[in-house]
Amino acid sequence: MSVAWAYVLHVKAAQAMHLSRLTPPEERKSGLYDLLVEEFAKAGFRYLGRTTTATPYVLVSTKKAEKPEDMKGLGFRTSGIYEPIIERAGGRKVRVASPEVYSALQRGLIDVRPAPMGTVVDGKLYEVLKYWVGPGFFPAQNTVLCVNLKKFNSLPADLQKVLVDAMAETEKGLTSLKTKEFDAAWQVAQKNGMVRNEWPKDVTESFYNDVMKKSWERVEKGLGKELIDKMLPLMGG
Repeated sequence: MSVAWAYVLHVKAAQAMHLSRLTPPEERKSGLYDLLVEEFAKAGFRYLGRTTTATPYVLVSTKKAEKPEDMKGLGFRTSGIYEPIIERAGGRKVRVASPEVYSALQRGLIDVRPAPMGTVVDGKLYEVLKYWVGPGFFPAQNTVLCVNLKKFNSLPADLQKVLVDAMAETEKGLTSLKTKEFDAAWQVAQKNGMVRNEWPKDVTESFYNDVMKKSWERVEKGLGKELIDKMLPLMGG
């Protein structure tokens, strides 16, 4: 079995999975789950379901930012999915390997690290990152459970059903579990001096919508309009 994001290199549709606004059970009702089963099968995988949700990437910064314009010119640790955020914020894209992020923040090489709150706590980044600014992004993420399709098809039908049903049942409680994990991590960050810079609602919504638009434009270049037109209505728009 595989629980990873390496399949993104082989499954086109996976490049857009982080943009879903739905919970895993909602994705099953919308038809996205069935579409993903089809798309993963083209690459030799049997898609079973998500292993993460309700885990947004938040903008954690060494500097206060009470509005998007305050981030202009700041150095952002960059990665593919972060680029629409950085471009909208007017930040600088800086490539830093994960093990070097802490020291890069200390040295001022980067000022902002988009990351799930659990990553901030696990790496004790709250020691150098003191502000959570703006909205969170991509809570669906793209970590899934998938298995080799030939291996899956070789299993008896009853065992296939066990795997499929167990994953569906797991997804039902996933949003609640991951929300609690996020909240617990945020409490730890707060206890260690991190504060929230919330923006006005209209500013937050405008920034978020701009980033989502840029993100869909980015993935369309790799997926093509036909596949995007299939996925977008099934992912909550």
